[in-house]
Amino acid sequence: MPFRKLVIAVVAFEALGFAAKFYAQTASPTASPPGPLPTFEDVSKEAGIDFRHSFGETKLSSIMEATGSGCAWVDYDNDGFLDLYVLSGRYMEGVTKFSKPAGRNATNKLYRNNGDGTFLDVTAKAGVPGKDFGMAVTAGDYDNDGHVDLYITNYESAVLYRNNGDGTFTDA
Repeated sequence: MPFRKLVIAVVAFEALGFAAKFYAQTASPTASPPGPLPTFEDVSKEAGIDFRHSFGETKLSSIMEATGSGCAWVDYDNDGFLDLYVLSGRYMEGVTKFSKPAGRNATNKLYRNNGDGTFLDVTAKAGVPGKDFGMAVTAGDYDNDGHVDLYITNYESAVLYRNNGDGTFTDA
């Protein structure tokens, strides 16, 4: 599915979901909904996105693990296509109570948009795996060099990744 169609589908779903909810709350009990709601198919594997959020455990042991984390759509390589940066949690010694070995190595992921509806994992090459429990991410050009930088807030820390303009980032 081309990226533009994916974005349009998400926006349409959100708009229709809101419309259906609004209609359900304001219409009479016998009224019918405004039309069928769209359905979606998981195409993440076909698109090259192989990501599963981890909170580092087999079950929740603190509120931090239940908060989820964030993502950012950002054109980090200035090719005109929005790339995807997603955050993950991870097991943290002394904070979480139950050990899940796979959660110890969970990392954030940067997926470069190929422009044809597929993405490529460039996390290692770009140098932005994250090493802490990711909570939120924002993007902006903090140094006005024309390249979008990433700011990640983590549990007990934060990191500013400066975009070097060559597909890599430096921990500023």
